[in-house]
Amino acid sequence: TPRIEAQWSDPFFANQTLSRAPVLVVCQAESPFIERLCIEQFVSEFKERGLRTIGATNLPHSPDTNSQFGPYLATAQAAETHAVLIAKLRPDATYLSPASSVDIGIGGGGRHISTGVGISVPIASPQPITADACSADLIDVASQKVMWSAKAVAPGTGSQQDQLAKLAQTLAESAHAAGLF
Repeated sequence: TPRIEAQWSDPFFANQTLSRAPVLVVCQAESPFIERLCIEQFVSEFKERGLRTIGATNLPHSPDTNSQFGPYLATAQAAETHAVLIAKLRPDATYLSPASSVDIGIGGGGRHISTGVGISVPIASPQPITADACSADLIDVASQKVMWSAKAVAPGTGSQQDQLAKLAQTLAESAHAAGLF
């Protein structure tokens, strides 16, 4: 299962629940397709925990000069949401899976002497496996302050969509445990 690698929350926001306030969900990923999947996963996971979420697509990725989260906050204000959740999905590590092989052995021996020959032949080359990581920031729109921030890392198993679903679940549980909703 994915693990939380780091987490921080502002104690000022711990008692100010977002459960009745709408929250805009934004994702940054390698492609628009993955961004849409990311938004769907986060909207679903946070809704399951009682948060009113609204997904946003086709937003600019580079913040304006007025604020680190500029374009997202402007969209959140226009949508009359109280907070914006910004999730950033990135590859965390790539490694090679072990290659499949066939082992052949020949052995023999007598009462006190033993001999043997073994051969291992790979039948497939190692395949690259990518483990994804997702960082998430929950920003208060009115004050433009970070309420909560965390990074989760998935094991490199399953498809990217499976990893994303598990990362969204892990991060939603983490934000919920922080007392934000």
